[in-house]
Amino acid sequence: MSHSDDDMMVPDKRAAGIAGVSRQRLRYWEKTDLIKPDIEREISSRNVVRLYSLSRLV
Repeated sequence: MSHSDDDMMVPDKRAAGIAGVSRQRLRYWEKTDLIKPDIEREISSRNVVRLYSLSRLV
């Protein structure tokens, strides 16, 4: 998914707070293709950074 250069990106914890759901619910939505992070980077095998477009959350 693409985002515009001027769109603010937020990490998954903040995205869940904005959406009013838990991080686990956000992960479930990812698994069921309801929402996907705009940027997802694997830092290590146990650490993945997920960023969401603020405009898509509100």
